[in-house]
Amino acid sequence: MEKSSLFEMHMCDDSATEAEKIQEMSLNAVLASDEVVKKGKATVDKVLALASSWKLNVCSIAPEGQRVCALPMEWTAMANKITGVSAELVHDTEVLNTGTKNLYEATEAVKSHGKDGASASEFSKAELLTDVVRNGAAKVSGDVEMMKGVIKAINGPIVGEALKTFDVFEALGDVKENWYAVCALVPVPGQSFAAESDDNPATCASKCLSLSTGTEACAAFNYQYKDGLAACQLLTATGVVEPSDAINAAVPIFEVSKTKRDAMGISSMGCYAHGRFTAGHPKGPLGIKVVKEVIVS
Repeated sequence: MEKSSLFEMHMCDDSATEAEKIQEMSLNAVLASDEVVKKGKATVDKVLALASSWKLNVCSIAPEGQRVCALPMEWTAMANKITGVSAELVHDTEVLNTGTKNLYEATEAVKSHGKDGASASEFSKAELLTDVVRNGAAKVSGDVEMMKGVIKAINGPIVGEALKTFDVFEALGDVKENWYAVCALVPVPGQSFAAESDDNPATCASKCLSLSTGTEACAAFNYQYKDGLAACQLLTATGVVEPSDAINAAVPIFEVSKTKRDAMGISSMGCYAHGRFTAGHPKGPLGIKVVKEVIVS
């Protein structure tokens, strides 16, 4: 009529092996964390350097100057996104490192006494810490993938395939005389990118071409390259002006002299407009309206 249940606590033969596997899992997670954090920091440093150098002194000109002056805020927001996920990843990695150290010490304690000589509390501690480290490694791995996703979104097309037929885009401004344009058209929402990459605006052209239809189609894009970082901002057709001294409508641009460009530490920049936009505009072929020439003051 009555029964009793008897239990014996012991460390299974594979418990030590499992702990070692979990420590290896932890090591892999930490290495992946260190790599993506390093990449994120490099991107953040270069994006903030670009934002800090962007001083065209045209912010008082509305609305064109205000659009151009908004770029540093966009770049700072990019850096903040990476920094935010990186901070959480670094914290979780530190917690994982601590847990892994504790697991190693607990496992070594069991080994030093032997499977039959270790106490129940030592067995329990090692097995509990195995679960802690397993969960911590999974958390860090998830954080790594999240951070990779954030960086990938910010990199956008810059790390993708370059447009092979780049000649469909025209560099605006008097490039032959060392003047480089910054178009002051209304930007395509959410289509601003930055990445460590080679100096090649054709990668951004590919993205612009893919967004050539719809209410917020890409008609042109601004491009900058500084210290190994490429950045571009896709632009809509909105913002075209009708100069009083010209028959045709025009794309408003700021022309930056080579000396000013070099003073900002930017090695390459320009505005590239799609030929279909400039030649096929409803108001006729578009000209260029230089809102202001930006030189070293």
